[in-house]
Amino acid sequence: MKPIAISIFGLCLLFALPVRSEIPDHVIRDTTEATFEGRRTSLIFAVETGNDWTLTAIFSQPFGLVIQLDPYASRRWLAKRQYGRDGHLSDRTEWADSTTCPELEGMLWSLSKVPVPAVQVPGFVWPRPHRGTPSVGIPTHGSVFTVWNSAELQSGAPSWLRLSSLGGELADWGRASETNLTECWHPTAPTA
Repeated sequence: MKPIAISIFGLCLLFALPVRSEIPDHVIRDTTEATFEGRRTSLIFAVETGNDWTLTAIFSQPFGLVIQLDPYASRRWLAKRQYGRDGHLSDRTEWADSTTCPELEGMLWSLSKVPVPAVQVPGFVWPRPHRGTPSVGIPTHGSVFTVWNSAELQSGAPSWLRLSSLGGELADWGRASETNLTECWHPTAPTA
């Protein structure tokens, strides 16, 4: 009888905890397919805190009818940030432009340097202090940072990535980006 009582208590505790609102799949899909001045989204980044979230789409030049043949030419980056709550997208939208906010390009460069985590196979890679692998605390609360984008394996093979984290390198990058881009956001879309 004790195991049943503990299980019922555990279920009651589970249902009493606050539930984090996730960004609906259709919003992610629509954002992935969105365009600005003829350019598709090249990267999506989200910050989820409780029931509130922001979803940022990154666009790169050339915009409109401009054709750029030099792959090493300087680029212009635009970021479109939308706000949501409880699974619903609001009307609030903000924009950042690398021509007036050089921190945007720096943020994107630093994201390309965030290490992609290894797949944990239980028994092989789980932290084992007796083998010299230190245990790292598991975050239990805070903002969830998520990136959707194409990625590259070490061999150079292309892949698709959805990476979420409460802590570690991705969360550190996300918090730094939120701080560094604070002054960059404006309510009107930049002109091409």
